[in-house]
Amino acid sequence: MFRDAGATDEQGVRIDYGLADYRLYSTESSLLGIKGGRVPTPLGFYNETRDVLSSRPSILLPQSIYFDRNRNLALSADGGYLYGEYRTQFGDFFFDVGGVVPRLNDADAEFAITRDLPGKLNGQTSWVGRVAYEWQGGRVRASITYADFNIKYKTRNPVNQSGIIRFNPLIFSVQYNGEKWSLTSEYELSRRRFDEFGFPPDSDTIGVGYYVQGTYRLTSWVEGLIRYDNLVLDRNDKKGKRFSLANGGRMPAHSRFAKDFTIGLRFTLAPNLSLSAEYHHINGTGWLADIENKDPGKTKKRWDMVLWMISYSF
Repeated sequence: MFRDAGATDEQGVRIDYGLADYRLYSTESSLLGIKGGRVPTPLGFYNETRDVLSSRPSILLPQSIYFDRNRNLALSADGGYLYGEYRTQFGDFFFDVGGVVPRLNDADAEFAITRDLPGKLNGQTSWVGRVAYEWQGGRVRASITYADFNIKYKTRNPVNQSGIIRFNPLIFSVQYNGEKWSLTSEYELSRRRFDEFGFPPDSDTIGVGYYVQGTYRLTSWVEGLIRYDNLVLDRNDKKGKRFSLANGGRMPAHSRFAKDFTIGLRFTLAPNLSLSAEYHHINGTGWLADIENKDPGKTKKRWDMVLWMISYSF
């Protein structure tokens, strides 16, 4: 992978994922296998193929679930998974469960945790599990994902303390696919815990994110998209007022939530060539990259974004 995304990603060329896969058991109706290496993380519907435009409905995935600012941390991890499939007359069942060590080469994740304090983040043993169901070859899809990500911060400043960060996302996903239209929704509860820190102070918060999304094939080569995406970083402080007061107003209340209304079009110019366009109207800055906005007080509560993308598959 080569990616240049401002201060959030300046690594250039690197290995995003690479793995070995071995099937332990395989029949017409069932499959059991193992895979290991740097493996895409099975989170929700879209995380494993988030960089393949043809596999996702929009240029920007719903940021309440699939943060682009922490893309590297979420995309893949080093470790292994046991996975399986079982096909029946009532539908098809799938599972993935594995142990991994999170990748901490993510500039924005590091800045959000350490705020440029001297120290180092190290991934600790973590695990991820997902169960999924499909009916009629994918007409109906549903899944539940849970993960326990553990990160150790080791300080190099005697004034500050080392600490442990734990991140526990629980994602419920459901989708219906008709002949010309699809309806998708995902809901996430995400618990974030900072323990044994001197700075930032210890905390235990639960965030909520969800979206409702519809796509419709207007013609054989044009598809429309509409989506409402809502993120709250602390469900006990939905408008961020208590957080802002605790920080003396330095961090605005709107930095703790984001409500995004999106419309978009995709044009299939050729079987392997597409052009996409999107308009986003956002209330709140909850998913903006901290490292790109080091003075949150200068951000606006309401803002707009227009995106264009051309994709060629080969």
